[in-house]
Amino acid sequence: MTDLGARMRMLRKKRGMKQVELAKTSGVTQATICRIETGEVTQPRPEILLKIGHALGVPLDYLVDEKKSLTPDDIVGSDSRAKAIFRGYEKLSEEGRKALQAFVKYLEEQEREEAADKNKHTPD
Repeated sequence: MTDLGARMRMLRKKRGMKQVELAKTSGVTQATICRIETGEVTQPRPEILLKIGHALGVPLDYLVDEKKSLTPDDIVGSDSRAKAIFRGYEKLSEEGRKALQAFVKYLEEQEREEAADKNKHTPD
């Protein structure tokens, strides 16, 4: 598997998507997504990568590993859900912002616990 394929698979799984769902969201065939993830295709056309990046909510340079981490601007700029959350955050009072921050921490902890439980039940 290529770095691109590995990163694409990691991002897709992190979002809880199957290849077929990424295909539907991006407009790229599931076969092409599979070929990229397995390394059969190592240099997809830029327009394909743009569609996949948009569907995964990441900029192209992050998808192709030219950028090692995402900034908040990258996330808000490429993910419509993040934009909506940020717009809502801007409208909140200080108390509301603190409550939202506490809720996000709660969700992060829930996901960590779920991942830990899943790893306990996964055979080696």
